[in-house]
Amino acid sequence: MIMKQFTREIYIDSAFAGHFSSLFSAFTFLFVVGTSWLVGGVQKDFFHLSYQGILLFTLCLGLITVLHELLHFLGFLLISKHRPKDVRLHCSLREGIISCHSKIPVQVGSHRKVLLLPFLLLGILPLPLALFSNHFFFSALVAASLSSSSYDLLLALRLKSVEDRSLLLDHPSLPGFYVYDGRQPEIDLSDYKPIRTPQIKLLQTLKIVYVAFISLTISQTMVFLLTGL
Repeated sequence: MIMKQFTREIYIDSAFAGHFSSLFSAFTFLFVVGTSWLVGGVQKDFFHLSYQGILLFTLCLGLITVLHELLHFLGFLLISKHRPKDVRLHCSLREGIISCHSKIPVQVGSHRKVLLLPFLLLGILPLPLALFSNHFFFSALVAASLSSSSYDLLLALRLKSVEDRSLLLDHPSLPGFYVYDGRQPEIDLSDYKPIRTPQIKLLQTLKIVYVAFISLTISQTMVFLLTGL
């Protein structure tokens, strides 16, 4: 088992993380979509929202979630130099979740890069195009990509207090890590099955969908009111 040889545990408060995720999602949607409107005007496709369009948006949101975890998987292979068998990529269609974990301890510096990889490639990289494309759904999808990285950002910031050469392993029940300061732990990981991330990812995805549709409703109502004046 794992419990004997770690130096310390670090984690973030689940309630705080939930509030941060909600506020970050709302701010991101307002910033990306609002800036796009200021730059290019209200997008034409905004006035043609339909059930088909909402369904397509939801499907694209699910695809982004899958790509998010696949980028974590590739990050472990390319950045942390893991073998595929050292990474656990879990997908459950019944529960509607997908998650990615390292089965072995990872250096803090490498893990921080793996955490931020989806944020950079799916959020920051397409952000300029989202701001100037004058396409509502694309702007909303980029905002959703940024929002889906809120927990990753919190964990990466939490790791600032840990030396890059230290090793860490995902905590099995809390949003955080076991930290091994400057030494290789001798541990048996055969029965190690993290349960934190799948639960958080599901709640996080539901919050993003909720914030997205609330933002859409409020924005559309404001536009109709302003154009009717």
